[in-house]
Amino acid sequence: MSRPLLFNPIRAREGELEATLVARAPLLQELEQAIVADAAGATVRHWLIVAPRGSGKTHVTEALARRVRARVGWSVVRLPEEAYRVSTVADLLARIVGDLEGVDRPFPAETDPVRIETLAEGRLRRWRAERGPVLVILEKVTFKSGSAVL
Repeated sequence: MSRPLLFNPIRAREGELEATLVARAPLLQELEQAIVADAAGATVRHWLIVAPRGSGKTHVTEALARRVRARVGWSVVRLPEEAYRVSTVADLLARIVGDLEGVDRPFPAETDPVRIETLAEGRLRRWRAERGPVLVILEKVTFKSGSAVL
């Protein structure tokens, strides 16, 4: 019995990911150039990619993450669709800080969401000042007060 071929862009080898971009190469190039240019300006835009399931959103964002790491030297945080621990802005910011610092709970003694947001903002500002910009990629993350879908 044969099994269906399952492709997961996050697990793809470097050359394989770039070689299988198909028609998304121009979009990827545009995103990469715009995001890098934005980081040098006073105002940073947020990008939202909306498309049907299976249309290549994860493929493009994984290729973007790899390019930004390799070519530009930025840190990248990916919160995949399975990031269920994120339910508030404080959770999101703590998760980003934790991923950057390689720890599960960056603020273990803190329970106040406003305080966590303030602490996280300070750490992220310090990270950027010391190590450069951070690209954060969210995939279909839902918050208690609404949702952001990628």
